[in-house]
Amino acid sequence: MLRIPSDKFSSQHRSSFGAVYTLTVVMFDTELTYFKVPTDMAWGTLENGSWNGMVKMVHSNQVDIAISEFTMTKNRLDVVDYTMPLLFKR
Repeated sequence: MLRIPSDKFSSQHRSSFGAVYTLTVVMFDTELTYFKVPTDMAWGTLENGSWNGMVKMVHSNQVDIAISEFTMTKNRLDVVDYTMPLLFKR
């Protein structure tokens, strides 16, 4: 089990995004310094043979990683790599 130092997990990191961000920083011993939001505000769906959203940004190397609550789908797994799930929701 990964233990996050309390100084890395402040009240601003208690949302799902904040928790994933904190886990990423701790696990990879790095700081994420640049955030880019997709212009279409999409997570990533395949439309007419092309990806949109964050999946497109990762697939086309516009960004190195995407942090969000992605659902693993077969189509997405064909074009991007996932980590092991960091958060589970019911």
